[in-house]
Amino acid sequence: IAIYADPSDWIGKPVRLGEKVLAIADPSALELTIWIPVGDAIGMKAGAEILFFLDTDPLNPIRARLVRAAYEAEVTPNDALAYRAKAELVEGEPLPRIGLKGTAKVYGEEVSLFFYLMRRPIAALRRTIGY
Repeated sequence: IAIYADPSDWIGKPVRLGEKVLAIADPSALELTIWIPVGDAIGMKAGAEILFFLDTDPLNPIRARLVRAAYEAEVTPNDALAYRAKAELVEGEPLPRIGLKGTAKVYGEEVSLFFYLMRRPIAALRRTIGY
């Protein structure tokens, strides 16, 4: 599949060397890109279970598995600092249309209820007191 915004945008426009005109994609080799905010980063291992909720169909999540996650945070297209993770769909899941967006729920190791509820308040307190 050739991916581009609008073909009429290119009519009469000169093209410079190295300018991206379109992208070529294989719909059967679909991969999810997940941006995990620095404050929500957990220990992620390859093969971790992921549920992907499409914005267009939030009641029917798509199952996926984590392929890789970056060790270094980078600036996202929304100018936020996050870790980039890649996931592949579990076999048998319906293939969504290329370019759709949504929310991903990444499952990590089980933790105690106390840690689950108090992780963010403790991190905020630590930042406030500078320890």
